[in-house]
Amino acid sequence: MRSKKIFILCVQLVLCFLTQFCIQKQNSTAIKLLILTPENYFEKMISLEGTVKEIGPSNLWFVIEDKTGYIQVTTENVILSSNCLSRGKKMMIEGKLGEFERHKYFSLKKIKDCYE
Repeated sequence: MRSKKIFILCVQLVLCFLTQFCIQKQNSTAIKLLILTPENYFEKMISLEGTVKEIGPSNLWFVIEDKTGYIQVTTENVILSSNCLSRGKKMMIEGKLGEFERHKYFSLKKIKDCYE
């Protein structure tokens, strides 16, 4: 009886881990893919997850980095929480890839989540 409970607990833990892992991977796009194959992402709503590395004057832009690369994020027409936008914070954001004079950037539409 005890071994059956332990087995069920182990299965539940594995399922919980796999669910979290799959959800994270499905929800965000690697920044490297935006840079290398932008034609697949221009003007499509996508999500990015990464760490804030740099913040521009008046929070007009910031740089987000994941394990594959970094990209500048413009914050036009989006009200940002000062608690959320600070160096070292991890964020999940949603927006569209754009390009201006051969410079790729990510136009922020909303912040889905921010955490340490």
